[in-house]
Amino acid sequence: MSKWFYGNSLLILFVIWKVVTHFSFPTLTLSILFGFIGFLLFLFNWTRNAVYSTIRNIPERKTKVKLANITKKIMPLHLWTGTLALLFILLHVSFVVDWYGFSFHNSKMVVGVLAFINLVLLVATG
Repeated sequence: MSKWFYGNSLLILFVIWKVVTHFSFPTLTLSILFGFIGFLLFLFNWTRNAVYSTIRNIPERKTKVKLANITKKIMPLHLWTGTLALLFILLHVSFVVDWYGFSFHNSKMVVGVLAFINLVLLVATG
């Protein structure tokens, strides 16, 4: 697999660890729950890019065909998972802003706004 697949795997493990070790873990707040679900859907779509990178970079035709067939089956879900990811992350944003307010002095919120803008552009342009 490609370096992106391994990177995405490490990222998902890190995010799961952060959610599980959160102080409210057994009963997660809605903002964390929607953010986590949105992240999982986003990463599902993003991992497809790792599969495409692998298809381009490996020399074995048999493996390329196998991965292309898997990607072909998942392709109809791509639009729906991307749109659902945007919806869940929009709900996450609304809960966070409602509960904590918005401040440009909070670096976590500024990074979140940049990530949200990036996600909106990504979903809008395909």
